[in-house]
Amino acid sequence: EHYQLGNELGISGTPALVFSDGRLVPGYMDSERLAAMLGLN
Repeated sequence: EHYQLGNELGISGTPALVFSDGRLVPGYMDSERLAAMLGLN
């Protein structure tokens, strides 16, 4: 079920983040970039 949903959303690998505004961010990112994307810094 989760695999099928990933395919439907165009997610072809991990890690991948899907934000509530619909942004899809594929691939690894360092902690500083992740914190910035989440508005934590």
